Amino acid sequence: MKLFFYVLLLSGLFSTIPGFAESGMMPSCFIASPENSFNADHLPSCDEMPFNAPFPNTASQSSGPEKSSKISAELSPAQLKELDRLMGLAMQAESASKASKFSSRSAANAAWILGLLKLHGIGMQADAQQARYWFGIAWQQGEKMASAGLAWCEIQGCGMPPKADSARYWNAQLNHYNRPRALYFEWLLESRMAPLEITKNPRLFSEGSTLPHKDLLIKAANAGDIHALIELGIDSASKNQAEAALQYFTQAESRSGVAFNNANLIRKKISQLKSLNSQQTAYADRNDAPESFFARAVRYHKGAGMPANYSEAIRLYKKAADLGHPLAQQMLKLIFSRSAADGSIDIPWMQELSQMDLSGATPRLSTAYGPTLLNREETALTDFIPGMWIRRP
Repeated sequence: MKLFFYVLLLSGLFSTIPGFAESGMMPSCFIASPENSFNADHLPSCDEMPFNAPFPNTASQSSGPEKSSKISAELSPAQLKELDRLMGLAMQAESASKASKFSSRSAANAAWILGLLKLHGIGMQADAQQARYWFGIAWQQGEKMASAGLAWCEIQGCGMPPKADSARYWNAQLNHYNRPRALYFEWLLESRMAPLEITKNPRLFSEGSTLPHKDLLIKAANAGDIHALIELGIDSASKNQAEAALQYFTQAESRSGVAFNNANLIRKKISQLKSLNSQQTAYADRNDAPESFFARAVRYHKGAGMPANYSEAIRLYKKAADLGHPLAQQMLKLIFSRSAADGSIDIPWMQELSQMDLSGATPRLSTAYGPTLLNREETALTDFIPGMWIRRP
């Protein structure tokens, strides 16, 4: 019987079974109980509404960062066994919900974990709407951390339009159980109201950005939230504050593979900056003016340890070129070989040239100074996934 339901869930065919074909989402109600009591003035009691929460009859996916078509190519025997156990317990929680009863604590937790796996497409096709459904079952059955999943789904949408008011409601519940994450979600909500467009892969050492409601993010980071630490690290890196960025990533790297990778990228960038500084100092000590001017021009051009300043870079290239520096002369020729429509500096061309290596016979893209990308976690729920399911490189 477990295998039968397991196959049905993976193929998304619940909507074909009588009783599951009704449309609708998780009912907006709550069960009053000692384990699951909260003030929900705007939500009716489940005694006043039908308790069943059918699967959506479509397998829509959200457009947020949780959208993923990846399915684990292989599951280990231990993972297959655990998935079967989770499925069986989650079905118990679902049956109890439909009967307006409570199941075991382990069944409620299984529904929560199943929602996380479904959200991230681990061991099964990703489906954000079904993830939301399982979060709802888990919450109804007393799994308090499911409020994080419901808050996230209201922030991101999970196949439906995001709802700020509902997100704040669920975040208020989460605040009782995980204040650091609730603070981070509050920042997400407020910053999107600002609004702030957040891309998944911001470029390291690009123009400085200003985070709205940064005080909320700092509170969350000080409380230990890894996503807040990663966000502050990315923001610091975008302002060329490499040491500050490294400090943020270091605080999170033991709990996040993404933070670990970001920290290593920053360490490499700091090492490159130290090398540039050493070269510039050596040239200055030798009173080698052309090399000194050229090294400083490169730093301003690349934005290495400082905001990129193309005007200053060109001024220093000219000084080095006037003193006979061949690479400075070559760079100036390349810079002025292309200009913007109004005759000014072509900024995209300058950015491309900043990654060029001129030391060979022909200019080529530098491997040492290519674009460095920092990342965020796939969702703000990834750290709740049990360790045996974490994807490792």
